[in-house]
Amino acid sequence: MEALAIYRYLTAKQLVALGIAASPTVAWDHVVRHLKRGRPPLIKTHDFGRWPAYGRLPHIHYLTAKGASCLCEYKGLPANAIRYPKGGVQFTRDIFHRMALIDCHIALRNWAHNNDFTIDFSYQYFDKTGSLHGQICDTRLDLDGGDFIEPDGLFCLSKESFKLPIALEVHRYPDTGRIAEQLQKNAFAIHSQAMASKYGLGVNNIVLSVHEQATTMKAVQKRLLEAPGFDAYLPGFLFNTLAQIKEDFTKGWTFADGTPAPHFEA
Repeated sequence: MEALAIYRYLTAKQLVALGIAASPTVAWDHVVRHLKRGRPPLIKTHDFGRWPAYGRLPHIHYLTAKGASCLCEYKGLPANAIRYPKGGVQFTRDIFHRMALIDCHIALRNWAHNNDFTIDFSYQYFDKTGSLHGQICDTRLDLDGGDFIEPDGLFCLSKESFKLPIALEVHRYPDTGRIAEQLQKNAFAIHSQAMASKYGLGVNNIVLSVHEQATTMKAVQKRLLEAPGFDAYLPGFLFNTLAQIKEDFTKGWTFADGTPAPHFEA
């Protein structure tokens, strides 16, 4: 339940990646079913069924109002302190993007735990603040000139006096031009110290650019190297593939010029 409070949505495989269950079968039989027994249940499950070209999609598990309330009581938190999907699962269009972001979030938190870092905060793009008709994305960063960006995730890791703020972007489609433009806006955000100012961090963030396809990643890197002025931000952008992150978060990180980035090495 604590994991669902952090990530909002989880599949059985993601419960395994978190170390909560030894296998997807164990996750379903001994974790999910147990939490769904009550009336009302502590968690619910959404079944997307079968999709053309994809087959059966994984079930998505999420906290209910009862689950959030019980977790608040267990942790000694004020009522309503823990967020949950109030309307259940109401998305279909970006399911794969959300799951990829959560995979990255899990890998990042696992790395932080293994290396004695604290997660000061974490925000994901599908979390919103405000009224129904005036909602603002939790990851919004305001830029100079009235523009803004909404990275897929914002995180801040810390160890003693060291802080590592991170903006995470997950790229699933091979639209090189759009991705390069998105990352250049992230460079503008670094230039204007948008994340540092918003959270009073005193240090600029790095950007993690995670790609489903290695060929797209390399094309984006090449395009950014050709962009005027981007070389000044080269140390702040790290690139990797989603498959590599899920296999071993410590490996595969490079800068735009292809040289290894040592930030997460074991």
